[in-house]
Amino acid sequence: MSRNQKLPLKFEIYDRLVYHYKSWYIASSEAAEISKDYSERGRMNFPIKWHHIFEDLKNIQGEMSYILRSELKEEIEENLLFILDENSGVFYLNKWVKFINQFSYFSNGIFLGNLKLIEVLAGTLYDEEVINSYIEILLDIDLQFRRVKNSIIELLRQSVWYKKYPDLINVNEYPYGIPDYNRKKYPLLDTSSSKLTNEEEANRLNKLTWSCKPAVAGYIISELIRAGYIEPPIKNGELSLNKLANICSQLFDVSGYSPSRDSWRNVVDPERNALPDSKRAKLNLPDLDQLT
Repeated sequence: MSRNQKLPLKFEIYDRLVYHYKSWYIASSEAAEISKDYSERGRMNFPIKWHHIFEDLKNIQGEMSYILRSELKEEIEENLLFILDENSGVFYLNKWVKFINQFSYFSNGIFLGNLKLIEVLAGTLYDEEVINSYIEILLDIDLQFRRVKNSIIELLRQSVWYKKYPDLINVNEYPYGIPDYNRKKYPLLDTSSSKLTNEEEANRLNKLTWSCKPAVAGYIISELIRAGYIEPPIKNGELSLNKLANICSQLFDVSGYSPSRDSWRNVVDPERNALPDSKRAKLNLPDLDQLT
Protein backbone atom coordinates (compact mmCIF):
# COMPACT_ATOMS: atom_id res chain seq x y z
CA MET A 1 0.00 0.00 0.00
CA SER A 2 1.38 3.41 -0.92
CA ARG A 3 2.03 5.84 1.88
CA ASN A 4 -0.09 8.37 -0.03
CA GLN A 5 -3.15 6.17 0.42
CA LYS A 6 -5.29 6.19 3.52
CA LEU A 7 -3.83 3.90 6.15
CA PRO A 8 -5.99 2.04 8.64
CA LEU A 9 -5.33 3.43 12.10
CA LYS A 10 -3.79 1.02 14.55
CA PHE A 11 -4.54 1.48 18.21
CA GLU A 12 -3.22 -1.78 19.63
CA ILE A 13 -0.63 -0.09 21.84
CA TYR A 14 -3.04 2.61 22.96
CA ASP A 15 -5.73 0.08 23.85
CA ARG A 16 -3.27 -2.15 25.72
CA LEU A 17 -1.94 0.78 27.73
CA VAL A 18 -5.44 1.91 28.65
CA TYR A 19 -6.24 -1.66 29.72
CA HIS A 20 -3.15 -1.80 31.96
CA TYR A 21 -3.89 1.63 33.45
CA LYS A 22 -7.40 0.52 34.35
CA SER A 23 -6.03 -2.69 35.87
CA TRP A 24 -3.51 -0.69 37.88
CA TYR A 25 -6.18 1.68 39.12
CA ILE A 26 -8.40 -1.21 40.25
CA ALA A 27 -5.53 -3.00 42.01
CA SER A 28 -4.21 0.14 43.69
CA SER A 29 -7.73 1.07 44.80
CA GLU A 30 -8.06 -2.35 46.46
CA ALA A 31 -4.73 -1.75 48.17
CA ALA A 32 -5.97 1.62 49.37
CA GLU A 33 -9.03 -0.02 50.92
CA ILE A 34 -6.76 -2.41 52.82
CA SER A 35 -4.61 0.49 54.01
CA LYS A 36 -7.72 2.37 55.14
CA ASP A 37 -8.86 -0.69 57.06
CA TYR A 38 -5.44 -0.90 58.73
CA SER A 39 -5.45 2.77 59.71
CA GLU A 40 -8.91 2.41 61.28
CA ARG A 41 -8.47 -0.96 63.01
CA GLY A 42 -4.75 -0.94 63.73
CA ARG A 43 -4.19 -4.30 62.09
CA MET A 44 -3.90 -5.76 58.63
CA ASN A 45 -6.99 -7.91 58.04
CA PHE A 46 -6.06 -9.06 54.55
CA PRO A 47 -2.29 -9.69 54.43
CA ILE A 48 -2.62 -12.51 51.89
CA LYS A 49 -4.89 -10.45 49.66
CA TRP A 50 -2.44 -7.53 49.92
CA HIS A 51 0.43 -9.71 48.73
CA HIS A 52 -1.63 -10.84 45.72
CA ILE A 53 -2.47 -7.23 44.90
CA PHE A 54 1.16 -6.23 45.22
CA GLU A 55 2.21 -8.99 42.81
CA ASP A 56 -0.47 -7.80 40.38
CA LEU A 57 0.89 -4.26 40.60
CA LYS A 58 4.43 -5.44 39.88
CA ASN A 59 3.29 -7.47 36.86
CA ILE A 60 1.22 -4.60 35.48
CA GLN A 61 4.14 -2.21 35.94
CA GLY A 62 6.44 -4.58 34.06
CA GLU A 63 4.05 -4.91 31.13
CA MET A 64 3.47 -1.16 30.95
CA SER A 65 7.18 -0.35 31.06
CA TYR A 66 7.88 -2.79 28.22
CA ILE A 67 5.18 -1.26 26.04
CA LEU A 68 6.27 2.30 26.78
CA ARG A 69 9.94 1.60 26.13
CA SER A 70 9.77 -0.86 23.24
CA GLU A 71 6.59 -0.57 21.18
CA LEU A 72 4.94 2.83 21.48
CA LYS A 73 7.28 4.90 19.31
CA GLU A 74 7.09 2.35 16.51
CA GLU A 75 3.30 2.47 16.40
CA ILE A 76 3.17 6.26 16.31
CA GLU A 77 5.83 6.42 13.59
CA GLU A 78 4.04 3.80 11.49
CA ASN A 79 0.70 5.61 11.77
CA LEU A 80 0.81 9.32 12.40
CA LEU A 81 3.77 10.34 10.26
CA PHE A 82 2.27 8.72 7.15
CA ILE A 83 -1.39 9.69 7.59
CA LEU A 84 -2.33 12.00 4.73
CA ASP A 85 -6.06 11.97 5.35
CA GLU A 86 -6.86 15.08 7.38
CA ASN A 87 -9.71 13.63 9.45
CA SER A 88 -7.66 10.57 10.38
CA GLY A 89 -4.58 12.63 11.21
CA VAL A 90 -6.44 15.05 13.46
CA PHE A 91 -8.33 12.19 15.12
CA TYR A 92 -5.07 10.34 15.85
CA LEU A 93 -3.45 13.49 17.25
CA ASN A 94 -6.38 14.15 19.55
CA LYS A 95 -6.42 10.55 20.76
CA TRP A 96 -2.79 10.68 21.93
CA VAL A 97 -3.11 14.14 23.47
CA LYS A 98 -6.13 12.89 25.42
CA PHE A 99 -4.07 9.90 26.55
CA ILE A 100 -1.23 12.14 27.79
CA ASN A 101 -3.59 14.43 29.67
CA GLN A 102 -5.42 11.56 31.34
CA PHE A 103 -2.24 10.01 32.60
CA SER A 104 -0.81 13.36 33.70
CA TYR A 105 -3.94 13.84 35.78
CA PHE A 106 -3.69 10.37 37.31
CA SER A 107 -0.04 10.93 38.14
CA ASN A 108 -0.99 14.04 40.09
CA GLY A 109 -1.77 12.16 43.28
CA ILE A 110 -4.57 9.91 42.07
CA PHE A 111 -2.97 7.31 39.83
CA LEU A 112 0.63 7.63 40.97
CA GLY A 113 -0.20 8.58 44.52
CA ASN A 114 -1.87 6.13 46.87
CA LEU A 115 0.65 7.48 49.36
CA LYS A 116 -1.62 6.72 52.27
CA LEU A 117 -0.80 3.09 51.67
CA ILE A 118 2.91 3.82 52.09
CA GLU A 119 2.29 5.77 55.28
CA VAL A 120 0.06 3.25 57.03
CA LEU A 121 2.34 0.35 56.16
CA ALA A 122 5.31 2.06 57.82
CA GLY A 123 6.14 0.29 61.04
CA THR A 124 4.23 -2.88 60.19
CA LEU A 125 5.78 -6.23 59.44
CA TYR A 126 5.76 -5.18 55.77
CA ASP A 127 7.89 -2.14 56.55
CA GLU A 128 11.05 -1.79 54.46
CA GLU A 129 10.70 -4.41 51.78
CA VAL A 130 7.13 -3.68 50.77
CA ILE A 131 7.33 0.09 51.13
CA ASN A 132 10.57 0.40 49.17
CA SER A 133 9.37 -1.97 46.45
CA TYR A 134 6.08 -0.12 46.12
CA ILE A 135 7.88 3.24 45.94
CA GLU A 136 10.22 1.90 43.27
CA ILE A 137 7.25 0.81 41.18
CA LEU A 138 5.62 4.24 41.52
CA LEU A 139 8.82 6.08 40.64
CA ASP A 140 9.50 3.79 37.69
CA ILE A 141 6.05 4.36 36.24
CA ASP A 142 6.48 8.12 36.73
CA LEU A 143 9.91 8.10 35.06
CA GLN A 144 8.77 5.92 32.16
CA PHE A 145 5.77 8.12 31.52
CA ARG A 146 7.78 11.34 31.60
CA ARG A 147 10.05 9.87 28.94
CA VAL A 148 7.25 8.56 26.77
CA LYS A 149 5.29 11.79 27.11
CA ASN A 150 8.24 13.74 25.71
CA SER A 151 8.68 11.17 22.93
CA ILE A 152 5.01 11.32 21.97
CA ILE A 153 4.97 15.10 21.86
CA GLU A 154 8.15 15.17 19.77
CA LEU A 155 6.69 12.66 17.32
CA LEU A 156 3.34 14.43 17.15
CA ARG A 157 5.08 17.67 16.26
CA GLN A 158 6.67 15.99 13.23
CA SER A 159 3.22 15.37 11.80
CA VAL A 160 1.85 17.60 9.07
CA TRP A 161 -1.31 17.84 11.17
CA TYR A 162 0.50 19.39 14.08
CA LYS A 163 2.08 21.94 11.76
CA LYS A 164 -1.35 22.76 10.39
CA TYR A 165 -3.13 22.66 13.77
CA PRO A 166 -0.50 23.45 16.44
CA ASP A 167 -3.17 24.20 19.03
CA LEU A 168 -4.06 20.50 19.05
CA ILE A 169 -0.93 19.75 21.08
CA ASN A 170 -2.40 21.24 24.23
CA VAL A 171 -0.91 19.05 26.92
CA ASN A 172 -1.94 19.82 30.49
CA GLU A 173 0.89 20.18 32.97
CA TYR A 174 0.52 18.59 36.37
CA PRO A 175 3.25 18.27 39.00
CA TYR A 176 4.96 14.91 38.75
CA GLY A 177 6.15 12.70 41.52
CA ILE A 178 5.46 12.73 45.20
CA PRO A 179 4.92 15.74 47.51
CA ASP A 180 7.88 17.15 49.47
CA TYR A 181 6.63 16.11 52.90
CA ASN A 182 6.63 12.49 51.77
CA ARG A 183 10.13 12.86 50.33
CA LYS A 184 11.37 13.95 53.76
CA LYS A 185 9.66 11.03 55.46
CA TYR A 186 10.91 8.50 52.92
CA PRO A 187 14.35 9.47 51.57
CA LEU A 188 14.07 6.88 48.79
CA LEU A 189 11.44 9.12 47.20
CA ASP A 190 13.91 11.99 46.77
CA THR A 191 15.25 11.76 43.25
CA SER A 192 16.02 15.47 42.98
CA SER A 193 19.78 15.05 43.49
CA SER A 194 20.34 12.54 40.70
CA LYS A 195 23.59 14.03 39.36
CA LEU A 196 26.40 11.50 39.58
CA THR A 197 29.71 12.29 41.21
CA ASN A 198 32.89 11.65 39.22
CA GLU A 199 33.47 8.47 41.21
CA GLU A 200 29.91 7.25 40.61
CA GLU A 201 30.19 8.03 36.91
CA ALA A 202 33.48 6.11 36.69
CA ASN A 203 31.88 3.14 38.46
CA ARG A 204 28.92 3.26 36.09
CA LEU A 205 31.19 3.18 33.03
CA ASN A 206 32.95 0.12 34.43
CA LYS A 207 29.71 -1.86 34.58
CA LEU A 208 28.04 -4.08 32.01
CA THR A 209 24.66 -2.73 30.90
CA TRP A 210 21.58 -4.90 30.39
CA SER A 211 19.26 -3.69 27.61
CA CYS A 212 16.15 -5.21 29.18
CA LYS A 213 14.08 -4.63 32.28
CA PRO A 214 15.50 -5.82 35.64
CA ALA A 215 13.08 -8.75 35.92
CA VAL A 216 14.37 -10.19 32.64
CA ALA A 217 18.03 -9.66 33.61
CA GLY A 218 17.47 -11.26 37.01
CA TYR A 219 15.70 -14.26 35.52
CA ILE A 220 18.47 -14.83 32.98
CA ILE A 221 21.06 -14.71 35.77
CA SER A 222 19.07 -17.19 37.87
CA GLU A 223 18.74 -19.52 34.86
CA LEU A 224 22.48 -19.35 34.15
CA ILE A 225 23.06 -20.40 37.75
CA ARG A 226 20.46 -23.17 37.58
CA ALA A 227 21.95 -24.60 34.37
CA GLY A 228 25.46 -24.57 35.81
CA TYR A 229 27.03 -21.77 33.77
CA ILE A 230 27.72 -19.57 36.81
CA GLU A 231 28.90 -20.59 40.25
CA PRO A 232 26.85 -18.53 42.70
CA PRO A 233 28.01 -17.19 46.07
CA ILE A 234 27.39 -19.72 48.83
CA LYS A 235 26.64 -19.19 52.51
CA ASN A 236 26.18 -22.09 54.93
CA GLY A 237 26.10 -24.48 52.00
CA GLU A 238 23.28 -22.66 50.17
CA LEU A 239 22.96 -20.00 47.51
CA SER A 240 23.20 -16.55 49.11
CA LEU A 241 20.75 -14.28 47.33
CA ASN A 242 21.95 -11.29 49.34
CA LYS A 243 25.54 -11.79 48.19
CA LEU A 244 24.38 -12.40 44.63
CA ALA A 245 22.39 -9.14 44.72
CA ASN A 246 25.48 -7.27 45.93
CA ILE A 247 27.54 -8.70 43.07
CA CYS A 248 24.88 -7.76 40.50
CA SER A 249 24.65 -4.25 41.91
CA GLN A 250 28.42 -3.83 41.58
CA LEU A 251 28.76 -5.36 38.10
CA PHE A 252 25.62 -4.39 36.20
CA ASP A 253 23.60 -1.40 35.07
CA VAL A 254 20.14 -1.74 33.50
CA SER A 255 19.34 0.64 30.67
CA GLY A 256 16.52 2.99 31.70
CA TYR A 257 16.46 1.74 35.30
CA SER A 258 18.45 2.18 38.49
CA PRO A 259 17.85 -1.04 40.42
CA SER A 260 18.90 -1.00 44.07
CA ARG A 261 20.54 -3.91 45.84
CA ASP A 262 17.12 -4.87 47.21
CA SER A 263 15.69 -4.79 43.69
CA TRP A 264 18.42 -7.15 42.50
CA ARG A 265 17.66 -9.36 45.49
CA ASN A 266 14.07 -9.68 44.30
CA VAL A 267 14.74 -10.34 40.61
CA VAL A 268 17.52 -12.94 41.02
CA ASP A 269 15.18 -14.99 43.20
CA PRO A 270 12.96 -16.98 40.77
CA GLU A 271 10.21 -17.22 43.39
CA ARG A 272 10.00 -13.45 43.83
CA ASN A 273 10.74 -12.35 40.28
CA ALA A 274 7.58 -10.83 38.75
CA LEU A 275 8.36 -12.01 35.19
CA PRO A 276 5.29 -13.96 33.95
CA ASP A 277 5.63 -17.68 33.22
CA SER A 278 4.72 -17.05 29.57
CA LYS A 279 7.88 -15.00 29.17
CA ARG A 280 10.03 -17.29 31.28
CA ALA A 281 9.14 -20.16 28.97
CA LYS A 282 10.79 -18.37 26.03
CA LEU A 283 14.24 -18.83 27.59
CA ASN A 284 15.40 -22.42 27.23
CA LEU A 285 19.03 -22.88 28.28
CA PRO A 286 20.57 -26.33 27.91
CA ASP A 287 22.43 -27.61 30.94
CA LEU A 288 26.14 -26.92 30.80
CA ASP A 289 27.07 -30.59 30.40
CA GLN A 290 25.21 -30.64 27.06
CA LEU A 291 27.64 -28.10 25.63
CA THR A 292 30.89 -29.45 27.05
